[in-house]
Amino acid sequence: MLPPVPSCVRKLVLAAAVTCGGAGCSLAFVNGPPPNPERLPFFDCTTSNVLPTVDLLFAGAAAVDAIGGTAGASGLPSSRAELVSFAVEGAAFAASAIYGYNKTSECKKAQAELFKRMPLTPTFAPGFGPPPTVPYDPWVVPPPPSGAPPPALSPVGPLPPVPAPASDNETPSGKKSVQ
Repeated sequence: MLPPVPSCVRKLVLAAAVTCGGAGCSLAFVNGPPPNPERLPFFDCTTSNVLPTVDLLFAGAAAVDAIGGTAGASGLPSSRAELVSFAVEGAAFAASAIYGYNKTSECKKAQAELFKRMPLTPTFAPGFGPPPTVPYDPWVVPPPPSGAPPPALSPVGPLPPVPAPASDNETPSGKKSVQ
């Protein structure tokens, strides 16, 4: 026979049930895949089984409390209504856990299909892609690769001498003008 369940455990189970939305965390917080996920380029849903597992733990606690209540706390028989309420609460948490596990399983399958459909190369938004390619021009010297010294220009011959700049008083023929 199981020992009697203290009232603090009952209050803890009740507080957890109220915190998680009354019937279960999975019903309130687990999101399955959207309708027709095969048509969407991206979607998000719940893949973690943490909340359904919490619901399962609460269902077990409520079941233990209901079973422990049949023996009666400190020799006093529990009321039938209290036993029924814990049994109903346990069933509600169990249903929420089943719902949560089903939704996370559907989400994992839908995301696996999404990953199969995704292209192997990244796609870019308009304006944010790689720069357009420039056609090859044989007359333009390409820039040196990074870290390499610039290429040396091939000697074509001696450069002609640069004439000295003309002063303000001289004409292009080199004679001074009279003012």
